[in-house]
Amino acid sequence: MDSRLRSLQVLRFFAALAVVWLHAWRVGRDVQGLPREGAPLELGHLGVHVFFVLSGVVIALTAPGKAPRDFLWSRLTRLVPLYFLVSAYQMLTGLAVGGFTWKPLVATVLFWPAYDGMTTPYLGIGWTLCFEMLFYVTAAAALARPRIGVPLALAAYGLAWAGRMALGGSTLQFLGHPFMLEFVAGLAIARLHRPQAVSPAAGALLLGVAAGLLAVMLGRGLHPMAQGLTAVLRGEGALEVAAVLGAPAALIVLGALQFEPQLKGAAWARLGHLGDASYALYLTHLFVVASLQAALSVAGWAPDAVLFTGVAMAGSVALSLAVHAKVERPMVRAIRGWRAPRMVLAAAG
Repeated sequence: MDSRLRSLQVLRFFAALAVVWLHAWRVGRDVQGLPREGAPLELGHLGVHVFFVLSGVVIALTAPGKAPRDFLWSRLTRLVPLYFLVSAYQMLTGLAVGGFTWKPLVATVLFWPAYDGMTTPYLGIGWTLCFEMLFYVTAAAALARPRIGVPLALAAYGLAWAGRMALGGSTLQFLGHPFMLEFVAGLAIARLHRPQAVSPAAGALLLGVAAGLLAVMLGRGLHPMAQGLTAVLRGEGALEVAAVLGAPAALIVLGALQFEPQLKGAAWARLGHLGDASYALYLTHLFVVASLQAALSVAGWAPDAVLFTGVAMAGSVALSLAVHAKVERPMVRAIRGWRAPRMVLAAAG
């Protein structure tokens, strides 16, 4: 099965766009002086959980047969360069305002947020990449022992989960966090998916069930992210988040795969190209949202939240396409030409 399925590329773009919408809508409501609404924000959070499930699917497609060091190096060169570049800018602007603190720096550089109740990196949305890196390292370790690697990884996760429940503590909260179940769901979807047996009707049904689940759960007042990201990262209500948002995300990914044969033609190719730029969109959109907010503050104008959100989303997509073409893609191509550092080879071995 092709690891660059167009259905996944298109879904990757819409998942990133959902996150942009989340942050732009939140700021747009703030600009108007209006309270933030629960359900629309939860639907924006859904994009992150779609990303987690997608990562599991992509790893299941690309990892088998690769040497652990080659797999880990390919993931590092995809994830790290642009993230470090954007984080460096964020850190420098933060130093000018609030001074230096070491925990966000360590969380940024080492992708390890487990300090005194979970510390987010300098780039706030980088917390998701900490989970991504944990999954990549686990997958590389499993590749090192093909016959027993996956059972050992699942057993280790089970022990971390048990320790999280019994002992608590930041390290176990991170290693045994329920969000890792969403990566596992992605692995299962890749194993279950059969390209020769896809059905648009089944895809429509799966997407309908996902929408129904979201409508029912959000309609019953289940807004698990309302308590705040920090609390969820500590594990408070994290299993509820994985159920309310992770389960529909898995259905959406599986449903999208059913439309793969139909996604042909130039229009879908363009959407696939937007999917290529989705990582840049995810990392850079907050700068567009913040710049637009600052400009409106100087102008003394408070537009409708819908208008603010639309302009911010359009500007974010335009910036991401430029960053992907002029910065991210050349940088990744150049770095992948290097030999993997000895430290990476040793860690993967």
